[in-house]
Amino acid sequence: MLIANGTWVETDFFVFLWDDDGGSARYREELEVLEKEILRTGIAKLYFSANKLEFCLPQRTPAGNWKGARQRALPRVRVDGFLIPTYFVGHFLLNFSSERDGWLPFAWGESLHYWRQAELFALELLARGRVAPRFSVPVLLWQPVLSLADDARRFQYLADAMPPVCLAGVDELGGVNLDAKQRLLNFLIQVTDGAVRNVMHESLPDAFRRLRQKQDSMTADMSWLRSLLVLSPWTFPIQESEWSSISSKLDHWLQRAEGDLAQTSLDGKADVLDVQAMRLCLRLQEPLAEGAKWQLEFLLQARDDPSLLFTAEQVWRGDVLASGFRVERGQEILLRELGRVYRLMPELGESLKTARPSGVALDTEAAFAFLTNTSRVLAPLGIGLILPAWWTQKGRRRLSVKLKVKTSKAGAKGAAHSRFGLDQLLEFDARAVIGDEEIDLAELEYLVQQKMPLIQVRGEWMEVRPDELEQVVRFLRKGGSGASTLGSLLRTGAEKAGTNEIPNVAVTDIEWPKSMRALFGVATKGESERGVSDERELPHGLRAELRPYQQRGFEWLSTMGEMGFGVCLADDMGLGKTLQTLAVLLDRKWCQQDALPVLILCPTSLVTNWQRESARFTPDLRVMVHYGSARLQGDEFHQAARAADVVVTTYPLLVRDEVTLTAVRWGVVVLDEAQNIKNSESKQARTAYRLQAERRVALTGTPVENRLSELWSLYHFLNPGYLGTHSEFHTRFAVPIEREKDANRTSVLHSLVAPFLLRRLKTDPRIIHDLPDKIEMKQFCALTREQVSLYEATVQDMIAQIEQADGIQRRGLVLSSLTKLKQICNHPAHYLQDGSAWEGRSGKLQRLFELYEDIREAGEAVLVFTQYVEMGEILARALAETFGEMPLFLHGSVKKTARDAMVERFQAPDGPRAFILSLKAGGVGLTLTRANHVIHFDRWWNPAVENQATDRAFRIGQKKNVKVHKMICQGTLEDRIDQLIESKKELAEQVVATGETWLTEMPTGELRELFALRSDVFAEEVVL
Repeated sequence: MLIANGTWVETDFFVFLWDDDGGSARYREELEVLEKEILRTGIAKLYFSANKLEFCLPQRTPAGNWKGARQRALPRVRVDGFLIPTYFVGHFLLNFSSERDGWLPFAWGESLHYWRQAELFALELLARGRVAPRFSVPVLLWQPVLSLADDARRFQYLADAMPPVCLAGVDELGGVNLDAKQRLLNFLIQVTDGAVRNVMHESLPDAFRRLRQKQDSMTADMSWLRSLLVLSPWTFPIQESEWSSISSKLDHWLQRAEGDLAQTSLDGKADVLDVQAMRLCLRLQEPLAEGAKWQLEFLLQARDDPSLLFTAEQVWRGDVLASGFRVERGQEILLRELGRVYRLMPELGESLKTARPSGVALDTEAAFAFLTNTSRVLAPLGIGLILPAWWTQKGRRRLSVKLKVKTSKAGAKGAAHSRFGLDQLLEFDARAVIGDEEIDLAELEYLVQQKMPLIQVRGEWMEVRPDELEQVVRFLRKGGSGASTLGSLLRTGAEKAGTNEIPNVAVTDIEWPKSMRALFGVATKGESERGVSDERELPHGLRAELRPYQQRGFEWLSTMGEMGFGVCLADDMGLGKTLQTLAVLLDRKWCQQDALPVLILCPTSLVTNWQRESARFTPDLRVMVHYGSARLQGDEFHQAARAADVVVTTYPLLVRDEVTLTAVRWGVVVLDEAQNIKNSESKQARTAYRLQAERRVALTGTPVENRLSELWSLYHFLNPGYLGTHSEFHTRFAVPIEREKDANRTSVLHSLVAPFLLRRLKTDPRIIHDLPDKIEMKQFCALTREQVSLYEATVQDMIAQIEQADGIQRRGLVLSSLTKLKQICNHPAHYLQDGSAWEGRSGKLQRLFELYEDIREAGEAVLVFTQYVEMGEILARALAETFGEMPLFLHGSVKKTARDAMVERFQAPDGPRAFILSLKAGGVGLTLTRANHVIHFDRWWNPAVENQATDRAFRIGQKKNVKVHKMICQGTLEDRIDQLIESKKELAEQVVATGETWLTEMPTGELRELFALRSDVFAEEVVL
């Protein structure tokens, strides 16, 4: 098994993968998965880099010990991994864990668990102010102060517990540095120094401004003080003779500061804990015998070490604990804090009347009130609480219901794939469970008689609501059985919210019959575990060899369709969705006689692709194209369609020929680029809903582009009614997820859609074997003076108009102004649209020429994407006049035949090196694998659309690494929006994306800040 570990390399943190048996450590594919997960925690890719390092690693012996952990010489190993700078290590350790990401192909190693605990220790010291500047000549570093006895003991404990793998590395002598204490101290120093400097940077802006003066005008004292406030440690140039003076002053200051916090000895036996270091703590203990009362104990607790506790009896006696501590003036804080709690909890009254109160007895109802209400009020007031473990633990035991679904009549006839369908009625039996244990009716009836909110079941306490308990008893008395549709049961399993018969009780689990268990029992665990895995033979006549993941997709599409479910194949672009679908259609042709025809709807640009792919891979399929002015209508169309196996037509014709197409009963309707029906109110979507079909399939690389309503529209086509009405979906999912970021609603929605969606990514280790690498680079460009002038004038004019507008008019002004700013960043002639000269006026065009020059010299080809036809024309003219080669230019006005000719010409070995494409016309449906460079000249603010364009080159058939260049004018709106694109990409990968209306809704002040041109972008005129 692969283990993720970490160690220090100089001042950076090195994360690498290692076999638990000490084997080879070259795991590039798994590291790519690790890279993706590290990025998902929020660490910008700019701040870590892949590396191959050579150093010594301790290895395990067969007995499980570390071989060579105490030796000076070990074999050197070359290891793949990532260097993470110090200032991002804490973010990585605290936000990335194997517990949360358990599906990863490696485990979270003991070294990373260790460094995480060390990170928490450093942050705790910082929170308590136990830091001070120390010399590490010739720089000053903020370092932890470990003079308190407890801190020193904890440091020693951590050092002794350091796993040997944390010592991996090579020292100056060529061996392993075995000083665990020194390595731990170096780690704490690096973490502390970075954390303090970040705090200083955020909280002391005035001090920074005062100290931002020329270095040569600073005194030595000012210089070393400035070195403590800047973000990174730096060497300050002072005379060697001045070191002693500064050192003396610093030592004197530290001695005084430490003297104020120092612990003094009492009788040489115990350290005194000041009253300010302690707080009141209340501990609730369950009854030890039936009929006994709950005990609420009074204690004092150390604020910085919750494990250090004094009972009230110890405080009254002035005891010294076994740990060597005692509390001074503890009686004072105990009485004062109990008086404060008494105002909120009158039950303490009788106890406070005694001379030495130590606790109070509570009945079950009072204990329940303390757990549910009082404790929630006391915690924010700084009162420590120790509650029963069963109450505080996550997912504590609750009464719930488990449903056992019986095999349906449809599933019992022996057919390999009976048609279930979401409307299939299924019978079920219900059983009451508490935790993982089933509870019979007699025991439930006894619990009902208790009429208590807290009850003890089989030796363990739990919370129960009497009304829920009575409802379950009534249901079980009636036999505990019922019936529901498959769709309803799937929703119940996802929501965990009960059935119609027991609406207020949670359903913890649904036990499916064996024939359905693989489909629904593990549907949320990912494609690799999803069922319906008939190992079907490929159909006769298929002229292609499917890759393993394509074979899996073929089996899944075939089986799900035969069971009567509408499904979405959402593989990344370029992974062969068309081939998998054609294999399914050919299999259907040979398995069914007199089968109804198949209708394929696609964008106009893909009609030829379906024709050619079918002729290439499935020549036995009779394909009819419904397109052009001479296309058939009415009865003639119906007869021709019944004589064909597959009919291919376009989304625009779906609306125009609605009467003709909706009158036919189709065996299968396939929506290619199914995002074309993402707007449920569009004519295309409404017409698609009305198509008559036994099976429905959607193909798309982007099931959600901007809003969750797009997902509803897709599923309303595939399985009508499954996600409820559009209004219900908006209330139950869209609002909680998009506005409130509700993780629970996100999880429920994922559980609902997962059984009917198969998505594979190119970054998946199981897929990446078949694909080349994709390297993304950001190309930052300077504006010319002309661009700067136009940009600033446009911003000023825009803000002036927006301040005077509101409502729809304001939103329109914002969007139009955004377009103008992007055009200015492209080229002044694009913004002015005056047909003026292109030479010497655009920094972005100059950078494009530089990139293209390198591409030509390497003998490679490039795709250049732009959103604007006008800019495409400028690019075509500029490249032709500069390099003497006319590039191809594809835009929306190009006819289908001309488009096909362009693709063939570019794909030819001697074709043009540059292909300019407008994003809307060339962003989908084209295979242009001759290009291994993609340039996004102007950025599209939807990551899914931009990735689709990139996938014209980055797809199966590509033999080279693909380099993606994203051009950004520095200091402009493009620069600032880049970070927002990255955050939106993360949401899209979670199948929850947000819209872009935030731009039009921004306050004017924020718009001004977003659009303002930074002063450092001015550049000399570009010479082209």
